[in-house]
Amino acid sequence: MSPARNLPDGDRHYHACAVGSFEFHPEQDRLVWSDEVFRIHGFQPGEVVPTLGVLQAHKHPEDRASSSDAIRAARGSTEPFSFFHRMVDAEGSVRYVLTVGRAAPGEAGRRVEGYVVELTPSVRAQATEVAQEAVARSAARRAVIEQAKGVLMGRHGISADEAFDLLSRMSQTSNTKLNECAAAVVEGASRPGDNAAITQQ
Repeated sequence: MSPARNLPDGDRHYHACAVGSFEFHPEQDRLVWSDEVFRIHGFQPGEVVPTLGVLQAHKHPEDRASSSDAIRAARGSTEPFSFFHRMVDAEGSVRYVLTVGRAAPGEAGRRVEGYVVELTPSVRAQATEVAQEAVARSAARRAVIEQAKGVLMGRHGISADEAFDLLSRMSQTSNTKLNECAAAVVEGASRPGDNAAITQQ
């Protein structure tokens, strides 16, 4: 892998969903990159000579084999192709990219043209959103469990640990998730006449 480069901030942190173009000449194993493709790989335009070796060196190790298969398929095919994969840029950062292309009209086997679309910001934003939703769900479950413990402590005159043990026994006996059991306790406590039922658990 190529060593990290001291790029200006505008290039090093190229976080926009960049789109660059490329040409692949299978007969010479030659690549031509637009400036954007250089930047997606973490290089200044023209800083390296794009070759298949450079291209493969920057593929994520787990995606390298599938990328090689796609390159082989593109050599002689006239059909459009696309593949989503990870790459590692010149600074060692993982980026998520989509490569699409097809044989140039009338030049099958001689010239492939296409685009590289960096999807890193979108992928990371989606991962962050999923993580935040998971944290929120976890916090909500903990909150209802604490509420149920408070109900049981008040009704039974027991400690917080004893209330949690009681909730756990109720969960095991009814084969119900702990947070669902806690929610039922809280809901029951809000309805008149349910005190006896809770006390008998």
